[in-house]
Amino acid sequence: MTRGNLRESFVNLLNALTNLSPSRNTLSQIIFLLPEETNTMVFSFPELKVPEAKKVLEVMGVKFENETISIINDSFAYTLHWFIHDTFDWLDDEYMYIDEKEFRNFMSGVKSGLAKLMNQEIGFIPNLYLEWTRLVVAKLVQEYSREKIKKVLEWVLSQRRYSAKNELNLFATFVVNMQSSLKTNPAELKELYEALIEKTKVLIYKKRNSNKTIYRLCSKYHVDPFFEEILLFNYYYYYIEARHIESLQKVLEEIH
Repeated sequence: MTRGNLRESFVNLLNALTNLSPSRNTLSQIIFLLPEETNTMVFSFPELKVPEAKKVLEVMGVKFENETISIINDSFAYTLHWFIHDTFDWLDDEYMYIDEKEFRNFMSGVKSGLAKLMNQEIGFIPNLYLEWTRLVVAKLVQEYSREKIKKVLEWVLSQRRYSAKNELNLFATFVVNMQSSLKTNPAELKELYEALIEKTKVLIYKKRNSNKTIYRLCSKYHVDPFFEEILLFNYYYYYIEARHIESLQKVLEEIH
């Protein structure tokens, strides 16, 4: 074992995590946006036309098949994809809203604790989720208009927590609330919903013999502002709970 300066080692570790973020690393960004149609990805990343770039991605576990580029399950790219999600959560400015008190309280102190350890302001620790979401919003305002993206984010921030005894249809709630204010067609509403709120859901918490299951609602561009929690008693009880609230509020305030 070699001796070293732990503070210096931590700075190196933090730099490594930061450099993995899709807001700073092209390879990570490509992997983070998959699966996607080949033409769309090549348009966004012309370097994918270069054979060497394709070989690098294939070694990492990216599959080029017919008209789609995707990630092979349990590959290095797959692991990196979900590791980035976890890094987003741990280095955000707030705790994550999972109803597990000990874990939640511990998570809330990570960023401030690391800053204190390094004798730095909390802003010294990068908020990689905020960086990424800024990039996503900058892209979407060009496609849909600033006003539409603002209204979607305002709606997200108004939905802090709600519940129902029957299965929640978050998309239906979104359409009812947004159709008149956005004055757009159903197809575009669906695009906005999938881009910023939910395209699929991923299981993140389930213990054996537990009556609780928690999913992360994953949007196309991984803004992922909600958890869905399902409790089973004599019936299913559904909760939707917001997360990344402070970061999303900052992004909203920056849209002019």
